[in-house]
Amino acid sequence: MPRDVVPMLGDLLAVPLQALEQPIRVRMLDPFDTERLGQLMMLAFTGTVDDAGETPEEHRAEADKTVAGGYGPLVPSASLVAECDQDVVGAVVVTEWRRRPLLSFVLVLPQCRGRGVGTALISQSAARLRALGYTDWTLVTHGNPAVALYERLGFREDQGLRDD
Repeated sequence: MPRDVVPMLGDLLAVPLQALEQPIRVRMLDPFDTERLGQLMMLAFTGTVDDAGETPEEHRAEADKTVAGGYGPLVPSASLVAECDQDVVGAVVVTEWRRRPLLSFVLVLPQCRGRGVGTALISQSAARLRALGYTDWTLVTHGNPAVALYERLGFREDQGLRDD
């Protein structure tokens, strides 16, 4: 794992449940959502540290790979989509890594940021993971301004998660 990558460990018990206001609703990610998830990735990453100039097709391939288990098995009940008027405005994708849930992606449309969408998706995902018996989860970030959000939701840098 490169040195500028920050592994974080989160306490699922420290994440308070937060709902979203109507008309936004949350549902489980469907395996058939990968096209919409790829579009969301492209829109959410454009102009951020995660923007490497990928094409729409590359984002779709990344969504397909993630949902198919390319980053560890998908945790379906904790992988969620936020919708407003049938449009996907956010998503959280959880896979399993080293026998722990991994918060693989948190995606929110730029025009919906600052409205609690990401926080609510993370908190609802955490509640579902607690119901499955998990007590902690991980994420990996690098230069992402969302680190403050992750820390507010119980994540802390943990160098013990680094690959040897």
